[in-house]
Amino acid sequence: MSSYFNVVWTIRSTQTPVTNRPCGRCGVVRPFTSTGKFRLNANGNRLDAWLIYKCMQCEKRWNRTVFERRPVSSITKEQLVALQENDAGIAEEVVRQSSHSALPTGSDGGPQLLIETTLPSRQPVDGEEIKLTVQNPSGCRARLDQVLAKGLGLSRKDILDLFKSGVISVVGGGHKALKRPVPEIIELRVQGTSLLFHVDIRTRLLGAAMPTG
Repeated sequence: MSSYFNVVWTIRSTQTPVTNRPCGRCGVVRPFTSTGKFRLNANGNRLDAWLIYKCMQCEKRWNRTVFERRPVSSITKEQLVALQENDAGIAEEVVRQSSHSALPTGSDGGPQLLIETTLPSRQPVDGEEIKLTVQNPSGCRARLDQVLAKGLGLSRKDILDLFKSGVISVVGGGHKALKRPVPEIIELRVQGTSLLFHVDIRTRLLGAAMPTG
């Protein structure tokens, strides 16, 4: 069985997704961002819930519907407490599921990303193939080539050249995956050492973070 040195990247957006909508106070379309707080209204045995947003310019509030007229009996005690206590995880999930949400972009037109790197506690063996697992737990809307370019400090053209030369490859896929959004999890292989562009790709990848247990 082949042995791999497993490197894990977890990508996150540095900013909360925004929803562009008309602002009644500004009089134009503005980006609204979640406050992370919920508003609840009980009417008999029915419950309404909204996630509160605010205009990023004037801070006018807007309530985005989470559910309406839902029977209280269909909501668990844990779910109700989470809404009452403004659980951050539920608020993030509501924002992520919005079809109107988008991420603010950086100067290169891509999302502003944070990449958390986890390395095994041991050192890699000479010539050992590297498996790079990219995790996207929050559903960040980023293309694979954007993530690799940021993580390795290269251009997207450089990343495409590395794929074409076989230095980096997607497990079960081709280089077309580069232009697609990163799924919840994707695995790549880094084979051997490449000195393309006068850069040692393995050194860049392994030097991205200190080993952790």
